[in-house]
Amino acid sequence: MSRIAGIPLKDFTTVVNTDLYGAFVKVVEGSKREGESATILGKLIRELEISGAGASEVFAKLGNNIAMLQQKVDLFNL
Repeated sequence: MSRIAGIPLKDFTTVVNTDLYGAFVKVVEGSKREGESATILGKLIRELEISGAGASEVFAKLGNNIAMLQQKVDLFNL
């Protein structure tokens, strides 16, 4: 997942251990990139046994709506 997030594995591991939501956001942001990230994301979705035609679309939509996602999380944390 660090490759999708676009950061070194050691840094990604630190983020996962200290800020799981932040790590998720980095992966979602990385899912917007074309090329290798999209290929890796496809493999990850299969490895996690996430099924359904819309699985990668969910990541893409979240990636395109990071600000809205953050607003919802902020609202929840009030």
